[in-house]
Amino acid sequence: MTTESYSKDFNNRDRKKIIDTLNYVIDALEGFRDDYTKKFNFTKLMEYLKVPKSEIDGIIYLILNFQDKFNDVFKNHVLEKKVIGGNLYLRAEPKKPNQRLIFIPEVIKIRHSVLPIFSDLIYLFKYVKRGKGFDIKKNGTDLLKRIKELQEEHPYLFEINGNGLIYPSELGLKFGELILSFSKNNKEFRDIKIDNYSFKVIDDE
Repeated sequence: MTTESYSKDFNNRDRKKIIDTLNYVIDALEGFRDDYTKKFNFTKLMEYLKVPKSEIDGIIYLILNFQDKFNDVFKNHVLEKKVIGGNLYLRAEPKKPNQRLIFIPEVIKIRHSVLPIFSDLIYLFKYVKRGKGFDIKKNGTDLLKRIKELQEEHPYLFEINGNGLIYPSELGLKFGELILSFSKNNKEFRDIKIDNYSFKVIDDE
């Protein structure tokens, strides 16, 4: 391996480590959702992730800087990733009622048992309810319960309006329509790419 190729490989691994560390920290912040009085032991987390002490303040500053921007610059908007003419853009879109920021992983792992449920959901939404949302507040059918569970597991595949009605998101609709298409043509749905996201079907445990 040449010095140039080694340097390139190191830089790639180094960047991946930084991204993985930041994603881990951001995911860990989810713990505040159920208890805002808790104390987040950042030192312990940094030790677990083997982050040098010299870099800890930089990570905290980055997180607080993001918080400041989303509370100020983007308080009425959300950032969305768009691909236009082969180029990747970030665009600010107005927030919908009760909309919250939802992280969409680039690789979305879907349990195999979810496919028929989502297929039924999209079929009902398009051809039975004619675009009307599902009322998950009601103590209704088993399908409604599963829709609510799916929304909690994959929030980026759904949207909820101010009245508590749930709809498939744009990404969710594309995903569901592909499942319907595969089912209609007796094809097995496995791994597929939609927009910039890879859907990977995994076996149920």
